[in-house]
Amino acid sequence: MLRVDQLRYNFAGFPPLTFDFSLGEGAMLGVTGPSGAGKSTLFNVLAGFLRPQSGQVSWRGESVLDKPPAERPFGLLFQTDNLFEHLPVMENVGLGICPGRLSAAQRSQCQSALDALDVGDLSARLPDELSGGQQQRVALARCLVSPRPVMLLDEPFSALDPESRRDALAAVQAVNQRGKTLLLITHEVADLAVLGAPEYRIGK
Repeated sequence: MLRVDQLRYNFAGFPPLTFDFSLGEGAMLGVTGPSGAGKSTLFNVLAGFLRPQSGQVSWRGESVLDKPPAERPFGLLFQTDNLFEHLPVMENVGLGICPGRLSAAQRSQCQSALDALDVGDLSARLPDELSGGQQQRVALARCLVSPRPVMLLDEPFSALDPESRRDALAAVQAVNQRGKTLLLITHEVADLAVLGAPEYRIGK
């Protein structure tokens, strides 16, 4: 289980942000709220890129707050700048599995993730040869192949057209059904209805 207990983060000059919730292993939670409410801040604190002033984060009963980002159970999909411009799509996705040379089985896993998001024919292209929506789907594929048990997806569908959005929702749901724990930020509550995910709202 993921437990976030009275986690507090302060930006200078702004009211403190406090987060408190729990999420069962293999479950999914939608994080909603107005722009500037602290949704992305929550993810950055969980992932270890920001240090909270107080509170606790634990996974499977063990605190993660003293661990560096690489040793935490979280994979994070940022809103922007997710891809390495000098690497083809396949190698970008493969970084979700390992930083070195991919085995045939790992390449097949990456290709399956790309196919599920309807960008399977783009595996040899560089990021600057892709549209914004295609780049977002490639970045999402990299998260979905990651062995980390918890994925933090920050607005993973924001740049997608309706058909691509349906594909992405289905891919996320399939990974969750295979046991991955997911938190996703969205401004579209309808996405949560499709995914069957409860809502954790931050701010008014």
